[in-house]
Amino acid sequence: MSHEIRTPLQAIIGFTSLLAKEKLTDKQLEYVDGIDTASHNLLAIVNDILDVSKIEAGMIRLEKIPFSLTGLLHSVMQLFEPVARKRGLELHLQFEQLLPDHLLGDPTRLTQILVNLVSNAIKFTNEGKITIVVGGQRTEQQLNLSIAVKDTGIGIASERLPYIFDRFEQADNKVTRIYGGSGLGLFISRQLVELQGGHIGVSSEPGRGSTFFLEIPYTITSAEARRQLPSAKELMPIAGSFQDIKILLVEDSLMNQRVVSTFLEEWGVQYDIAENGKVAIYKLENNQYDLVLMDVQMPEMDGYSATEYIRENLNLQIPIIAMTAHAMAGEREKALSYGMNDYIAKPIRQEDFYRLIARFVPLRKINKGNSSSSEASAAASELSLPAGADPQIDYNYLMSISNGKKAYLNNILNLFIRQAPAELAKLQHALQQEDLGAVAQMAHSMKSTVGYAGLNKNLLPLLAQIEELAKAQSTTTDQLSQLVNKLEEQLRAGIERIKQEVLPMVNS
Repeated sequence: MSHEIRTPLQAIIGFTSLLAKEKLTDKQLEYVDGIDTASHNLLAIVNDILDVSKIEAGMIRLEKIPFSLTGLLHSVMQLFEPVARKRGLELHLQFEQLLPDHLLGDPTRLTQILVNLVSNAIKFTNEGKITIVVGGQRTEQQLNLSIAVKDTGIGIASERLPYIFDRFEQADNKVTRIYGGSGLGLFISRQLVELQGGHIGVSSEPGRGSTFFLEIPYTITSAEARRQLPSAKELMPIAGSFQDIKILLVEDSLMNQRVVSTFLEEWGVQYDIAENGKVAIYKLENNQYDLVLMDVQMPEMDGYSATEYIRENLNLQIPIIAMTAHAMAGEREKALSYGMNDYIAKPIRQEDFYRLIARFVPLRKINKGNSSSSEASAAASELSLPAGADPQIDYNYLMSISNGKKAYLNNILNLFIRQAPAELAKLQHALQQEDLGAVAQMAHSMKSTVGYAGLNKNLLPLLAQIEELAKAQSTTTDQLSQLVNKLEEQLRAGIERIKQEVLPMVNS
């Protein structure tokens, strides 16, 4: 039923986006913007209502899969930094202590909870800042993760606090009239927290702000715990794990092509590459594949449009996996509504990628080989997190996407050093030509590039700001030039950090 409800709404949103690109009068653009805003608001309400229905029917299925805590938090920050900036607000992420990064749990539901809390904080804060504070209590095998979302917003009256997590409940009717919303987000968040064995609460003072705090227990994926899982790390050294499998990789970014193709070659997978949706359709018309890996944002034809064409015109039921920039709640539903089978977030982590492929194509042959020599070889080639590491480089992220494999990191980082300046040059050329659409496209593409190099902290927010401004019709090239100059400066500094600190350690 969710597909039948979401599909027409997605069609309205899609056609509205296309209409906005036509030559319209100011009045017509105003009407189109109104349709776009209303349809997105309606889709958000529909998503909330469907989630409530699933919760009350006991149909919410919680996953227990490995995920990177820092990667998840970076995705949330990347999503909301442009929104906060647009409202003149500061958005901060603060760790109270060093925490284990590799956890077992449901990352999509944790993201959904944080999206609800952070979006509320931004909505109800007119000036000041929002801070996400992360901490926790850990034992040998478990982390009781605690997260607080603090804002300097309008606050909540004390008599409303006991009811704030109820269905259709907001601070008061005046708040609903001014700020809108369905009043379901906090109810859904409480249910999702409690389903995971946690608890959620709130403290607030009218006129000074609110703090929403939660605690959820997660299993720590220690080396011993990972060995007990059906681990990709155990299987990935095995050549030919996916014998006779052929995959079509649809991706325009050279960096992403190299990362994914490296994984596929290691697992014995045959593959072809298509640079955009149109090329993918041509290849599917003339070749047989077992699986399609589809980037969603590409020039010529994006992944969603290509998937619709494949399903409706080619009538192919081949599994299609979306590759998206965010591990956000709702991304999987969006992919499914266009006919895709699942999604994976970029930058792609080896173990997550392996498990996803294994779900859709059979393991035709597994040659276990000599396990002791494989383990010795793996141990010799693994990277350890350095003491006193440069905080500008996200080592946890580098280790999570590479499984700590030195050879992989060496290849990817050297590719980044060669590729990133070329991508920057393309962005600068597009800006010189005043092609703001191409500027936005290149900024979006560079996000995953810098992510694979662990330079998330400074460069991701800057690229998100460039992408957002390039999409805005009122933006001037002078505004963008200042940001692009700053991007060039920070990118060069990041490359030097990698050359001076990371590569010597990887090659030691």
